[in-house]
Amino acid sequence: MLMLLVGAFSVLRKLVVVLPDCLADHIGSLIPGIEKALNDKSSTSNLKIEALVFTRLVLSSHSPHVFYPYIKNRFGLDGIAKDHVLASMSTCWRQYKSRITKHIRNVPPGPEASRKLQLLKSDNISDIAEWNKFVKFRQSQEFDEISRRYTELAKKNETPHTTSRKGFARLREELRATKIAKNEDPDEVDRVETWIAGYKHKDGTPAEMEAIPLDKTKSIKDDVVAQVLGKEHRGQVQGLGLGVMPTKVHVAVIGKTITMQLQAKMKDLRQLINDKAAAEEKVHQSPLGVSTSEKDASPQKGTKCKLLHWIGNGQIVVEAEIDCTDPQASVHHKLFGPDYWRVCVKKIMVSDVPLILHTSELQTLEDARGTFIAWPSKYITY
Repeated sequence: MLMLLVGAFSVLRKLVVVLPDCLADHIGSLIPGIEKALNDKSSTSNLKIEALVFTRLVLSSHSPHVFYPYIKNRFGLDGIAKDHVLASMSTCWRQYKSRITKHIRNVPPGPEASRKLQLLKSDNISDIAEWNKFVKFRQSQEFDEISRRYTELAKKNETPHTTSRKGFARLREELRATKIAKNEDPDEVDRVETWIAGYKHKDGTPAEMEAIPLDKTKSIKDDVVAQVLGKEHRGQVQGLGLGVMPTKVHVAVIGKTITMQLQAKMKDLRQLINDKAAAEEKVHQSPLGVSTSEKDASPQKGTKCKLLHWIGNGQIVVEAEIDCTDPQASVHHKLFGPDYWRVCVKKIMVSDVPLILHTSELQTLEDARGTFIAWPSKYITY
């Protein structure tokens, strides 16, 4: 039982990986106790018996459905849990047969061959005839022909796989984990990137196959995987694991594309809003609605303008003409400085507005009819 019991434990550990969390916890919690019970040769605990029964099921059954009554009785599996368990057991059983067949076929012929083959047999296989039948078939010409045929088929494969028994679903999760470790978006790992990684060697060199363009496309119907492998079979999507349907993938791809388009539009709109907000901010810096460029460019003498009330309510109080914008100039013998312009009052709309720079003769706009006054430049518009 020495070598093959290790295989049984690997089956248990692999089941822990693929089962749902609720079931993986049950099986995973048994492994340390099972190992301890098996190492204790004097132990007759139920765990040891359970481990022996499970090992017997793994090593002697030809169909994974033999496992199910025992597993259901022990863990109460049903529905999708059953499918996961049976699929995992089928995989583990195929892998075990592949490994033990390799050991059997590597035994050289000779007087020691029979003894070496018996050493490969687990102690819990009580049916010697069944074991000998298995060994005989694996060493027969019929099996050689089957092996040769499949070897020839593998040589004809135009897209050599480089991940051995690792499936695309596991490979995709590893790529996603790598993205997360690099603080990148794991959703960027799509079918094309997974497929490319699955056909590269460990050193990063691609497997020998016909060169094809590796540009990503939006639909799984015309991406690089579809170009190489052809049309998908109904009800499956190669490279995305168990239970993935083409319709769901197509909807997800379209949804992601639409989301990216909307995000790009939102970015453009946000930039447009920011630009407009910045432009309006410049306008609002002058309550008159005069842009900075218009204010910076001093108007010509005689330019018609409108004076707004200096309290900032936007009310037009006078129609006037620009006379001077020089801050060193004066009005009625008073310098008006850089924030005022000298204007000639033409038409008064509101006559009782007080003048900011007033004199003893000029107190309100009515007093300044037809003459010059100094008015704040920020309250002058055109």
